[in-house]
Amino acid sequence: MEDEVTDIGETLEKPLLSVSSVLSYFASLCLLWFFADWRETHSFWTDKGGYPLWLRDLVQIGFYPLLTWCGAKALWETARLTQPNRGIHLTIPLRIYISLIWFCLFAIGFRAFSNNISNYVEGQPIHSHTINTETGR
Repeated sequence: MEDEVTDIGETLEKPLLSVSSVLSYFASLCLLWFFADWRETHSFWTDKGGYPLWLRDLVQIGFYPLLTWCGAKALWETARLTQPNRGIHLTIPLRIYISLIWFCLFAIGFRAFSNNISNYVEGQPIHSHTINTETGR
C-alpha cells in the first residue's frame, strides 16, 4: 500500500480572520469613534477645552480618510466572508463579527453627523458647533 503524500497547504487551512487583523480593525474603529466624538464637541475646537492644536489638526485632517478606510474594510470583509463559491459557511462568530463592524460604523456615522441633522432641524448652519444656551448643547 502506497502512502499518499499531500502538500502541507492542502492539510492546513488558512484561518479566515487573524486575531491581529480583528484587533487592529476594532482599534481603528475606536479611534474613529473618538475622532467623531471630538469633532462634535464644542470645547474641542476652542482653547477652553485644553486640547492641543496638533490633536485638533489630526482630527480635522484624519477623520474622513479613516472613515473611508474603515468603511472600505467593512465592505471588503463582508464581501470576502459571504462569498458562496469559496465554500465558507457563515458560522455564528462570523455573523457576529460582520454585524458588529456594521453596527459600529453606523453608530460612528450617527455620532459624526447627528449635530448636522439637529442643526438642519433647528435652522442653524449645518456645520455649526455653537452651544445653544437654552438646551446647553
